[in-house]
Amino acid sequence: MIARRRRWEPASKHRPVHIYIFEKAIETLSRALLLIQVALDADLPLRQRCNLFLEIFGNSRVQERTSAYIEDQAKLLVDFVYNDRGPLAGLIDLSHLKLRTHDDLIDSFQSWFQRVTFDVDTLRDHRLRHYYEVRYDYRDNLIDWDYTMKLKKIENADVIHIRQYRDWRNSGVAFEFGDQMYTVPNRTMAAYTEAKNKHHKSVLCRGLWTDIIVSPYISFGVHCEKPNRFVEQLFEIHNKGTGVEQNRHNTVEVAVYNVLSYLYEIETGKRYQMGEVVPLTGNIEDLFSKKRYTGLFDYAFISSQQCRTLQPSEGEKHQTTAAITNILKDGAAVDIESSVFMLPLQVEQRALYVTKLQEWTAFHSLKPTFDFNGKIEPSNDDMAEIKNTVLRFIYGIKKANAVSPISQS
Repeated sequence: MIARRRRWEPASKHRPVHIYIFEKAIETLSRALLLIQVALDADLPLRQRCNLFLEIFGNSRVQERTSAYIEDQAKLLVDFVYNDRGPLAGLIDLSHLKLRTHDDLIDSFQSWFQRVTFDVDTLRDHRLRHYYEVRYDYRDNLIDWDYTMKLKKIENADVIHIRQYRDWRNSGVAFEFGDQMYTVPNRTMAAYTEAKNKHHKSVLCRGLWTDIIVSPYISFGVHCEKPNRFVEQLFEIHNKGTGVEQNRHNTVEVAVYNVLSYLYEIETGKRYQMGEVVPLTGNIEDLFSKKRYTGLFDYAFISSQQCRTLQPSEGEKHQTTAAITNILKDGAAVDIESSVFMLPLQVEQRALYVTKLQEWTAFHSLKPTFDFNGKIEPSNDDMAEIKNTVLRFIYGIKKANAVSPISQS
């Protein structure tokens, strides 16, 4: 809802949204505040923030650097509760909580510090042994039964691969990215619950009381909005109807897409669009004459090694339409690598390179977004002003806004 609210009303009419979070356990409430703070941490790139969010959300063990990050965020949260400062100030209202609850929140945040002991593997093993009882040694068989006879029959839940589900049931690690090592306990999962001691008196027992059966995959990794065919491919099934069906993608990829699209839309107000990379090879001139690419491209980047593609041949000089224009849309941007990092070239040679580029691009109706005070041939002083690694040109009838090379993006 937070991510998509700007779709329903213009920015000028945005009304404030008040969200009330009720959690009986103070540890669960403090963990919710942490996840909100992680989601809004603009110091991290979107993809890193997405992975970090899922790691903290679903893994009983995290990376060492993630544990250090959690401690840093916990200190910010302590300062927020004490002094109403930090990333959540003005966003989270704690005035509805009792002062005692404020103290409990601070205790919970401080329990995430790395110096605090939390033997997550032993605690999780105790939970598993209590759940399986005499069936503990046959738990893999029970996991396969739960997956095949229950979980997999739920709509879209077959995107959760049996190996992922089994690994999580046994280890508590749901989201793995690359070759990272998840060896440090996720202290945010520690919580207290009511229990009985040997004298049958009520006590609070600290342990790992999170889910050990269903999996965190169901929160973000089973369903998603499908605005285009690329997202629909996340649920594509190979060998359909053969008895050996196999999902092309898995639940972690769906979860990454969901969280990434939420974070992107919260920041930009625009819907996240998945793209597709299409590799091409061969003779680039052949590309210009193929009908499927005619007027297809909104943007093109040409390296210094390929810029001779723009050089018109003797035959082309008498043609009205240059070959490269066949594949560009009207108004398309073309970035050509500049001579900034051509270290072997002298200043005069670099200037000649830029001069030639302007001659060739003019033949192709590519208008520069820069100028050298009306000169085609840049001087040595002009070359010193070029700081960007690319020179931008615009194709077609749309006029390029003239800017200086030093301010070009």
